[in-house]
Amino acid sequence: MQFSEIEKRVYTLIVKSGSKGVLQRELTTLLGIDSRKGSRVAKSLEKKGLIIRKPVLYKGRWTYQLIAKKKVVAIPKGAIYDCPCFLCKFIDRCAPGLERSPTKCNMLTEWLLSLDD
Repeated sequence: MQFSEIEKRVYTLIVKSGSKGVLQRELTTLLGIDSRKGSRVAKSLEKKGLIIRKPVLYKGRWTYQLIAKKKVVAIPKGAIYDCPCFLCKFIDRCAPGLERSPTKCNMLTEWLLSLDD
């Protein structure tokens, strides 16, 4: 599965929002994108099976609640050797909360998503 940079940003935001999700109309302010782009990205992520778009009425207007689907990815035996962390030059400076973090790492995200192919 290939992801554009904006799809990664939107999906990360949705995942971080937890079970309550995020309103599609909030994407414009949170990520600085226009509503048309936000709608296209949300539809793309839904089509890829990563999120659920649930119609909701918010302040008298219809929008979508974007909620990440819970996915359990089984890592096949031997696949762990392909994890990019083992060859990363920043491994000694990578930790949650730091500038280099597993939650912000594009290489790690792409590797994890590739396991689901």
